Amino acid sequence: MIKLSDIQEEALNGALLGDGSLIIHKNGINAYFSYLSATKPHVEFVEQYFHEWVSESGIYSSSYTDTRTNKEYYRSSFKTYSNITFTNYYNHWYHNNIKGLPHDLKLTPLTCLIWYLGDGGICHGNNRSEYIKLSTHCFKKEEQEQILLPQLQQFEATLMSAENYQYYIYIPHRKEADFLEFIGECPFPEYKYKYEIAKYKNKQPTSHKEHEQEFCEMYKSGMTYYAIAKQFNIEPNVVKYYLKKHNLYKNI
Repeated sequence: MIKLSDIQEEALNGALLGDGSLIIHKNGINAYFSYLSATKPHVEFVEQYFHEWVSESGIYSSSYTDTRTNKEYYRSSFKTYSNITFTNYYNHWYHNNIKGLPHDLKLTPLTCLIWYLGDGGICHGNNRSEYIKLSTHCFKKEEQEQILLPQLQQFEATLMSAENYQYYIYIPHRKEADFLEFIGECPFPEYKYKYEIAKYKNKQPTSHKEHEQEFCEMYKSGMTYYAIAKQFNIEPNVVKYYLKKHNLYKNI
């Protein structure tokens, strides 16, 4: 039996929240840990925490052709030797061979860093709003509500619905910088784009003052500020600013 340090356990938890796997072969006795990514520096970063137990093949890089796109893609991976310690973690994370969230999972900065590097990113919604997305589609909604969200309250994290009754974690634009500061700097340059957030600010436009009274009258007549903005072909926050100025918009 091997012994994982606290740091190694944090790294393992972060990997398992994303693309990391604990695997027991059909005729095997114990589990091994495996990690896969399209970016080799990413795999190298995770591998350093488990280097002493990585199999002799080390980090393995290969390519494959996706028949759907007819394009060639590259990926790197590593796996450890099988060990009863990884079997114990397997039993903690998997039930009936399906990955689930352990009830005692702790979201430390390192755990969240490895999780974000593997399964997170900055996204833009249909209304051009920016947010951080942590892909948690494989985990049950109840697990996420009970285990993940309470530990992400400081970042105002919520669950957003995806397809097929799946959910992912949403962190709003105003909390992006706080979350990225919590997990620490990007450890390798290839993923710097995951840290490039737009500056958050509440828009206070002055160039539409000539329509100020029109905005207010249209809103009082029953139109939403989105509809008003669409009619004037301007940003919704422009209309909202003037409505708030006149104490008309209170559902903030």
